[in-house]
Amino acid sequence: VGATLTIKLEAGTGATKAKLMIFKNGVAETGLEIRQSLLNTGDEVAMALVGGVTMSTNDYIEMYALTGNGDDLTCLMGVVKISDEGPTQV
Repeated sequence: VGATLTIKLEAGTGATKAKLMIFKNGVAETGLEIRQSLLNTGDEVAMALVGGVTMSTNDYIEMYALTGNGDDLTCLMGVVKISDEGPTQV
């Protein structure tokens, strides 16, 4: 399947690093992650992650926005697109 994750994040407290990841059946998919630094409180960043995942019956995917140092991230906007036609471009 194709998976596209588009998200807009805001740094809650000071500098932080955001990471978007796609997991299949609870395991991170190799190569399906993107990282971005936010330097100041209130900084906003838009991120997009596009990838393909081979799936079988009863498989599931999860998408996470993580912070590298435990600081707060606020999700201002998020869009997830799943397609059975393979990866799509954003």
